[in-house]
Amino acid sequence: MAAITEAAGMRVESLAQIGLASIPTEYVRPEWERTDIGDALEAERKSRADADGPQIPVVDLAGLDSRDAVATAEAVRRAAEDWGVMHIVNHGVAAEVVEAVRRVGKGFFDLPVERKERYANDWSAGRIAGYGSKLAENASGQREWEDYFFHLVYPPEKADQSVWPAEPADYVEVTKEFAKQLRAVVSKMLAVLSQGLGLKEDRLEAELGGEADLLLQMKINYYPVCPQPNLALGVEAHTDVYHDGRWVTAQCHPGSMIVHVGDALEILSNGAYKSVLHRGLVNREKVRISWAVFCEPPRDTVVLRPLPDLVSDGNPAKFPARTFAQHIEHKLFKNGAPTIPGEFVWPDDDKPAPGAAAELAVPVVDLGLALRGGAGAGDEELVRGACERHGFFHVANHGVDPELVAEAHRCAEGFFAKPLAEKLRARRAPGESCGYASSFTGRFREKLPWKETLSFRYSAAPSSSSSPSSSSSRANGVLDYFVDTLGEEHRHHGMVYHAYCEAMSRLSLDIMELLGLSLGVGRDCFRSYFQGNDSIMRLNYYPRCQRPELTLGTGPHCDPTSLTILHQDDVGGLQVLADGQWLSVRPSTDAFIALSNGRYKSCLHRAVVNSETVRKSLAFFLCPGPDKVVRPPPALVAPGEQRAYPDFTWPTLLEFTQKHYRADMRTLDAFSAWMLNNEGNAV
Repeated sequence: MAAITEAAGMRVESLAQIGLASIPTEYVRPEWERTDIGDALEAERKSRADADGPQIPVVDLAGLDSRDAVATAEAVRRAAEDWGVMHIVNHGVAAEVVEAVRRVGKGFFDLPVERKERYANDWSAGRIAGYGSKLAENASGQREWEDYFFHLVYPPEKADQSVWPAEPADYVEVTKEFAKQLRAVVSKMLAVLSQGLGLKEDRLEAELGGEADLLLQMKINYYPVCPQPNLALGVEAHTDVYHDGRWVTAQCHPGSMIVHVGDALEILSNGAYKSVLHRGLVNREKVRISWAVFCEPPRDTVVLRPLPDLVSDGNPAKFPARTFAQHIEHKLFKNGAPTIPGEFVWPDDDKPAPGAAAELAVPVVDLGLALRGGAGAGDEELVRGACERHGFFHVANHGVDPELVAEAHRCAEGFFAKPLAEKLRARRAPGESCGYASSFTGRFREKLPWKETLSFRYSAAPSSSSSPSSSSSRANGVLDYFVDTLGEEHRHHGMVYHAYCEAMSRLSLDIMELLGLSLGVGRDCFRSYFQGNDSIMRLNYYPRCQRPELTLGTGPHCDPTSLTILHQDDVGGLQVLADGQWLSVRPSTDAFIALSNGRYKSCLHRAVVNSETVRKSLAFFLCPGPDKVVRPPPALVAPGEQRAYPDFTWPTLLEFTQKHYRADMRTLDAFSAWMLNNEGNAV
C-alpha cells in the first residue's frame, strides 16, 4: 500500500511504466460512474461490430463547394442539433500537415519524463501552459489517467512560443502551420452553423471574438496503457459521446477530424445546438494520443448570452448572460443524467428535507442598548435563553460600517470569480486551516461539501514595537497574506479584510462582554481573555447546484472555535438545529449572526444550497491567543462538580480538527477522549 501511495504523485506515464497491477485510488472513478466504463479498444471493436447501433455522423465538407452545398450545410446543422458532434472529412487541413503535427507531438511525449519536466506548468503560480497531469481540481475530484501538453496556438501574435517544446526541432514550425490551416476550418464551420440558425454567416464568429480575438488552445492528450481501464477515465465526462441516454464510442475514420459543439455555441444558439457530453476511455494494450483544439472567446470581454434573434416569447432565453470566465467558474459539472458526483451525495438522514424549511424565530439583541450603561435583565435573559436553547442570536446596532460589510462581500465575489489558477496561488496545504480550498481539499473522499472557501488568520495581538492601543501597531498579517500569497493586485482585498477583521474583533469583544454578563461572571471575564485573540476569517462561496436536495454546502457541525460571527448575503441557506428540527435563518443584511460555541450550547448548524443562484457568507471565528488555556471560570464550576472538558490550548484543538477529526456535532466529546488518551497534550 505504501508503494501505491508514493506512486500517486508521479506522472501517469511513470505510473504506467513501473508495472502496477492496480491503479492508485486517486484515479478510480466513483462506483456510479463505472457502470459503463471499459477498455477503449474493446469499446471500438464492439462499436464496429454493431452495424445497427447509433453512429456519430460523418460530414464531407467538400460538398460545401459543389452543387451539394445545401445538403451538406443541412447535414452539419442536423449533426449539431441532434448529436452536438460530427466527423468531418475533406476539411481543408493538408494530410501532410496533420501527419507532421502527429509526429512532433508524439516526438515530445517520447522524450524521457525528466526532459519533458523542463516544460512543466504550474497552476498554483498561474502558469497553465505547458506539460502537466490532470490533478483533482476537476469536477469529480478524481485524477484522470492522462498527461498532456497545453498551449495557445492562434492568433500567432498572442501565442507565447517560449513555452512551446524545443524538441523535436521542428515542433514550432509544424504547429504554427497546423494552427493556421485549422483556423480556416473554424471559420468555415462557424459560417455554416450561423446559416443553420438563420443568421448571417459571419455572426457566430463575430460573437466569439472575430478573427483578432477568437483563441485556439491546443491540448495534446497522452493516455498511457492502464492496467484497470474499467476503473479509470482519460478525460472525465464534461459536457466516447452521450447520445439518447447511452454512451456511443467514436469510431476511427482515417483523415477525419471530430468536431464537438461547445458550451459557447449552445448558449449563443439558445440551446438549438447541443454541447455534447463526452469522455475519453483508456486501454491496457497501447498508448493513445489525441490533439484537442479548443476555440475560445476572450475570457472577460465577450458576454455569452442567447442571441436576441433566437429569443422570443415562445422560446425564452435558456441561459443567463455571462463572460466566458464566469461561465467556466460556474460550471462545476455537466453530464447526461440529472445527478451530481457520488462524493457529493449525503446520506438520507443528512439530506435537506423536501420543500422550504420552517424559519427559526431568531432573538435579536440590540448590542448598543445592551452595553450602553449596562444590559438590563431582559437583555441578559434573551441572550441566556438563546444560548441555552440553540446557541444562536442576531446582533443589531453593532456599530460596524455597512459599506465595509458590502465591500467585503464584493471582494469575496471578485475573488471567487477569478480563474482557478489564480485562486490556487493560495491553495490550502494538507493539515492547514488557512488558504483556498475547493470541495476536494483535505482528507475526505465522501460527503463532500458543495462550496469553495478562502480562510486566513487575523491576530489582535499588539506589536511589541508600538503602543498596544493603536490598531495600526498590530502586524497587518491580513494585508501581508493577500499581497504575499495572491499578488500586489490583491492589495485592496487585503486592506478591506484587515479592516473587516478589526471590526469583527471589536464586535466579538462586545458580544463576549454581554455573554459574561448573562452568565453572571462580569463584563470583563471573557472580554479580557480574548483581548489578544488569534482568530480565523473565512469567505464561503456556494455555487448553484443542479440537485440541491442531494447535497449540502456545509454538513451539520458545531464550530470548534469560541464564537462565530456570520454575515450572510441576501440568498439564504443557513439552517440551525432547534428543538429537534432543522430551521432556516432568514438573511438580514443589517444584522450579524452570533453562534456561541456544556452550559451554553455550541450551535449545531449547516448550509444548504440551491439550483438558482450563488450564495456567499463571511464568517469570523473568534479564537483565544495561542498561549491561553481554555477552562471555565471558577464561578461556573460548583465545588465537587465534574468538569465537562479538560483544560487545553486553542492550537491543540485546531490541530485535532485539521489532522484527526472532521468537525461535526460530536467534536468536543471526541476531542476530550483524544486528550485523555494522549495525556501529553493535556495542559
